[in-house]
Amino acid sequence: MDVISIIEEEQNRRKMGGAIGEFVIFRDDGDAALVRFLDELKSDDEKKVARVISVHEVRGPSRDDFRSMLCTGDGCQYCSEGNRPIRRVLLRAFVYWFESGGKREKVHAVKVIDLKASSMAMAELVNDYRARNTITDSDYLVVRTGTGFDTKYSARRQDASPFKYPKTAQKTWITLKRLRELVEARYGEQQGEGEEG
Repeated sequence: MDVISIIEEEQNRRKMGGAIGEFVIFRDDGDAALVRFLDELKSDDEKKVARVISVHEVRGPSRDDFRSMLCTGDGCQYCSEGNRPIRRVLLRAFVYWFESGGKREKVHAVKVIDLKASSMAMAELVNDYRARNTITDSDYLVVRTGTGFDTKYSARRQDASPFKYPKTAQKTWITLKRLRELVEARYGEQQGEGEEG
């Protein structure tokens, strides 16, 4: 095992910011991604609708160390300690490119966009959905601005355009089962949800 290569790879990921693994991570002020959402905010088809999860922000050993953990519902350790969960919305999206630190990287793959339900970006998406009854017919520019407690996210709709489903999207599609595995890996194991798809 080459520990140095692993550490260097992780440091490079942190420098570059997003599009790490299967989640798009917006780390720095100005990070941006051009995406086409593949999930709707409301749908009768359970396989084509965004997912909502509840997570707890848990303080680690140092003052600036926070970790998000899934809320397990009834009997949740963090709820019993008075830690109120935060709702997050998970949307699968085809990511055209990601930009961080002035460097634009072509992604061309399906990734997961993870946004706080109370964020400005989600408010913009909800408003678009209410006005047009869809968020999957246009591309969106998702941007992080600010740092720390002043961080905001926006999701600005670009002109409506037909979407050709690229072969890279088919090869990188994230099933609901895989999405659940990704959430468990990122936030800890979730109990009591048996979604397949």
